[in-house]
Amino acid sequence: MADLKTSRLRKFLTQRQSADVVRVQYQTVQCWESGQSAPRPNHMANFAEVTGVVGTAFVDAINAERETSQSKTEAA
Repeated sequence: MADLKTSRLRKFLTQRQSADVVRVQYQTVQCWESGQSAPRPNHMANFAEVTGVVGTAFVDAINAERETSQSKTEAA
């Protein structure tokens, strides 16, 4: 599954544009994409709709982002 950033970029959206649609700050989208945090269920549904990522694929992408982030933190 493509990561969240790739999914957003496939729709030619900036973080700010996707954040505006989901009604969060663009820094929040940055945190989601880096695995620093995960969206609340209501934001998850909106972001999934905007990016075209649906259902469990969205949750899988978030978990993958978190694992990558944790691996980078542990390696540092």
